[in-house]
Amino acid sequence: VSARTCGAHPTSEGKRAELDLVGSFRRADDRTTFVARGMPAGVLALPVFGQTPGFTAHPGGSAGDLCIGQPLVRLLHEAGPVDAAGAFSFAVDVDGGLLGAVVPVGTPTYWQLWFRDFTAGGQPTSNFTNGAVMRAW
Repeated sequence: VSARTCGAHPTSEGKRAELDLVGSFRRADDRTTFVARGMPAGVLALPVFGQTPGFTAHPGGSAGDLCIGQPLVRLLHEAGPVDAAGAFSFAVDVDGGLLGAVVPVGTPTYWQLWFRDFTAGGQPTSNFTNGAVMRAW
């Protein structure tokens, strides 16, 4: 099951970047997709997750809040550009690989997308989507 765990701050475009996990969370189905919308087009996006909830306001000077506890896993191999519509997505392998060797069945995982953004003055910064929790079974 997926649920939101914390809200997002507005991006440089005035929107809130929203994250949803869609599909089936059954390991046997292996059909879960991470979908985020509302980010500036063309910026780099990086999925992050952890096994505990947390809250760090504006980490490293970010415009947003990190809602995942430590240790935090950065999925560097899944990083990529946000499309022209402000969206980013990738498939989550709940049957093995990404989660199978790390997270036991039924254990919640906490997710966010970390992305490049800009301050009101046009300076580079970063931001986060809302948080989401998934419990694969």
